[in-house]
Amino acid sequence: MASPSQTLAPRGGKAFEEMSYVFRVKKEFCRDGTEPRVTEARLFKFGALTDLGSAKFLTSKKEYPTLIAYLEDNAVSPFKGKWWNPWMFIEVLVKTLELYNSNWISGLAFKDGTEPSDASAYTSTPPTPVLSASIRISFFLATFLIRHNEKKDPAAPSTPRSATLTFSDENDHYIKEGPAKLHYHSVPEWHNGSFATEEDIAKDLEENGTAWAHVHVLVDDRWIPGLDFIAMRSTPP
Repeated sequence: MASPSQTLAPRGGKAFEEMSYVFRVKKEFCRDGTEPRVTEARLFKFGALTDLGSAKFLTSKKEYPTLIAYLEDNAVSPFKGKWWNPWMFIEVLVKTLELYNSNWISGLAFKDGTEPSDASAYTSTPPTPVLSASIRISFFLATFLIRHNEKKDPAAPSTPRSATLTFSDENDHYIKEGPAKLHYHSVPEWHNGSFATEEDIAKDLEENGTAWAHVHVLVDDRWIPGLDFIAMRSTPP
C-alpha cells in the first residue's frame, strides 16, 4: 500500500478527490435491451488523485485493466477514430454540489475535473486501495430496486411499494418512483410520503426508528434488509 503524499489537487475540486467512483454506459451507447444500471461498475484509482491512467474498472463479474476493455464488453462497439475518447461513452456518479445529492455527470466532465489543477493547489493522496478477492462489488454500485416492508403500491394493493434508489451513502442518495419518476430526496422522505415535513420525518425517526428498518434493497437478486445494506456500505470497498 502506498504511503499518503502531497499531490496536485484535481481541477474540479473536492468532488474529484475520491479514490473510487461508480460509472455506467450512457443510455445511447447501451446494447439493445440493456439499461444503463445493468452496466454499472466501479473505478478505482491506483495512483495519485489525478491519475486515471492507473485506474482499474470492476463490475460484479469481472475486472478490467482499462476503460476501453470495459467498453468492449459492455457498450455498443464505438468507432475508434482520431476523435474517439472512451470517456465520452460513460457517465460517473459525483457529488459536484455540496448541498445536493450526487448525480450523474458525463465521463468527459469527470475526466476534465480529475485533471491536475495549477501548481499552487496541493492535497494529500489517500493510500492506494487494496482490492480483496472477496469484495462484493454488487453492494458498491449505485442503482438498486428498493421495496417497502409494510406499505403497498396504490395501483396494486397486493404488491409492496417499490422504487429505484440511487445511492452514494446514507446521507447522499435519492429515489425515483413509478412511471412519472416521482423524486424523493432520501429513504426517510420516501418512507414518510411526499407531503411529510422535516418535523414529520424527525418525529417518525424518534418514535419508530430509522426508515431503513422499513425497507429491503435488491442486491444480486436477493432482498437485503435495509439496515444490513447500510452496514455493508458503511465500509468502503
